[in-house]
Amino acid sequence: MECTLNLADGCNLQCTYCYEGNEKQKTKLSMDSMQTAIDFMIKNNPEDENIHLNLLGGEPLLNKKMFFGLFDYIDSAWAESKDKFEFEMTTNGILMDDNVMNIVKNNNFKLSISVDGDRETHNINRKSLDKRDYYDSILSNIQKLIELKVAFGIRMTVTCNNVHLFHKNVLYFYHMGVKNIYAAYDDFGAWTPETLNELDHQMELLDEFYLTSIAYTKDLLFNLHDLKLTTFFAARKAMYCSAGSIGHFTVNSSGEIYPCGYVLNDPKWKIGNIESGIERKKLLDSIRASVKSSEKCKQCDIAFTCSGQKCGFQNYRITGYLNIPSDITCELERILYKHNYIVISRMYDQKTPRLMRYFEIAEANNIEISTTMQSIISEVAAK
Repeated sequence: MECTLNLADGCNLQCTYCYEGNEKQKTKLSMDSMQTAIDFMIKNNPEDENIHLNLLGGEPLLNKKMFFGLFDYIDSAWAESKDKFEFEMTTNGILMDDNVMNIVKNNNFKLSISVDGDRETHNINRKSLDKRDYYDSILSNIQKLIELKVAFGIRMTVTCNNVHLFHKNVLYFYHMGVKNIYAAYDDFGAWTPETLNELDHQMELLDEFYLTSIAYTKDLLFNLHDLKLTTFFAARKAMYCSAGSIGHFTVNSSGEIYPCGYVLNDPKWKIGNIESGIERKKLLDSIRASVKSSEKCKQCDIAFTCSGQKCGFQNYRITGYLNIPSDITCELERILYKHNYIVISRMYDQKTPRLMRYFEIAEANNIEISTTMQSIISEVAAK
């Protein structure tokens, strides 16, 4: 079960690339709504699965009272279900403190700090509402997380105007001691042939960095390669996520239910609330009105690994249709595919343990290997 709960809709930053825009609502989740939302998740948990609860905003720590209150409530009202929760939170790091770090360290928690790189890079797009420079505070909190051995990752956004600094900033965090580096391409940006070429160049540099500094380690991760390994390895049909089902939904700070954060607070996609539940007919009607016949992806050779074939609501946010990714998404995914193919080929050639363990898993679980991976195997063997 994957649930997202918005603790606060507002934010203390005005990032130029934020898909929510900068005219955000100022509402915060109340105690009653938080408790009702937790009750709803547990009572509707299909087949008693684990509950992956993502705490988001805006900036979720603008509502610290509810952040702490949520853990107190689960401890007191649902102690028998606490072990089923896997928590996640993305924060800009400005409002982190010792108490928040303690919660993260002592619970089953995945923490992400949104920061684009060094001060120069970070301040290109991530401006504060009050015009102050909070970079020193963010960096101090990152360094404290490292010192306290709190598990966390850095979440970078790669944009048209900072792409030339991409490789430099991955190394910046790596040398700082950050173990998990996540980067996301800005699919909403106005990419040009020049900036796409620069991304290709930066990925060439990062391929070498990954292969020499990450691929042979046990505890380091770079998402653009590591989280693509399974998409290349196992034969599978490209499928959109299950957003909007009883096992995958988003709750805003007013207790309204939406299928995905990309359409949070969009009246068209309000599909219920935590009191009455999900209106499946409303969801299906909205889906039917947001797809159209298209040949764009039907014969695509990289559909199996492309975000445009998994994230329908990102597509909708850009093109207005769930099943039609933007041309920019296609360009960005083509570049990523090219570099994933190069890196995985070299990992197979070198029999890198990080990749080879998937062959052991496949054999033990009778998993079919994809045609793409079989092509890589054949190419390496033919050398």
